[in-house]
Amino acid sequence: MYSIRPAVPDDASAIAEVNIASWRAAYKDLIPDGVLDELTVPVLSRRWLKEVATPDPPHARLVVVEDERGVTGFARFGPARDPDSIEERTTGELYGFYLHPDVWGRGAARALMDGILAELRDEGLEHVTLNVVAGNERARSFYEHLGWTLDKEAAPWFGARQFRYRKEL
Repeated sequence: MYSIRPAVPDDASAIAEVNIASWRAAYKDLIPDGVLDELTVPVLSRRWLKEVATPDPPHARLVVVEDERGVTGFARFGPARDPDSIEERTTGELYGFYLHPDVWGRGAARALMDGILAELRDEGLEHVTLNVVAGNERARSFYEHLGWTLDKEAAPWFGARQFRYRKEL
């Protein structure tokens, strides 16, 4: 059974561990090895601690999904940042969505996504977007299975081609 809750300062290290494990599993051969090799728990823990204290952008939220073992994933979401979505004023954005590879395919991602989408719906938003690395077929398949549709090409990320996906709420 998974539960979703807002991240707190004590989660920073666990979020960093999930961040590193998920990036190394999902982005191997998609972004430069040097980027993945430089990820460390102390550095990322400081980043996530700062994000809990002072969200960037303002009004962004950081939530975790956990089970009996502790934090197994996290997501950041909030107001849309793309100019065309900002103009709509009815669109949110999923900035980051990561699960530890140990829980891939076990329902944690679905629980986390359902919680985020419900929260965005409750805010009165009508759409949500996210960017995904073009070669990340596992993530793309997951999003498409949940009804996300390919919207347009997005700006590259660490040199990797990306697509923006969109979902009606």
